[in-house]
Amino acid sequence: EISNLTSFFSATSIILSSVSHLKNGFNELVALDDAMVELKKVTDETNESYKNFYYQANDMAKQLGATTEEIINQTSSWAQLGYSMKDAINLAKESSILSTISPEMDIEDAQKTLVSTMKAYKIDADNVRDGISSKINEIGNNFAIDNNGIAEILKRSSAAMAAANNTLEQNIALGVAGKLLPEYVVIHI
Repeated sequence: EISNLTSFFSATSIILSSVSHLKNGFNELVALDDAMVELKKVTDETNESYKNFYYQANDMAKQLGATTEEIINQTSSWAQLGYSMKDAINLAKESSILSTISPEMDIEDAQKTLVSTMKAYKIDADNVRDGISSKINEIGNNFAIDNNGIAEILKRSSAAMAAANNTLEQNIALGVAGKLLPEYVVIHI
């Protein structure tokens, strides 16, 4: 009788697991469909273009360790800010890259950092990686501050620092010095 119960519970477990996977798959499809609907609301492309973009977003997500839904949502967010579909796709990729190279930074924070810095320093969509992300990562890798700390500095101060004619590099340097100097003084007193 125990072997019959074991077989029954094993079969039930397999069935429940299969149902759970089907539900998750269905929920993912609904989420992807919703993301594409949002993208279509803010862009004006052909059905063929959207189909190609979907496959491109899926490939991009695999390469960057993101989800297809995140890439589509990011593209939609960038398009809402007035960027063309081509630029929005590129900027979604850049948001994902910044998030990937910055432990504990989600893709939305990466986008906010890029948006505020791009607008303040008039950096165009084609120069985001060299103009912003590489600079954040270089300082984050070489000083006692992580990329998230630098991103916070840029989100909060880019507009004011650019208005005061400071370069992006000066903004980062002043922000990092402002964060690290109090720690240095406390440690060395």
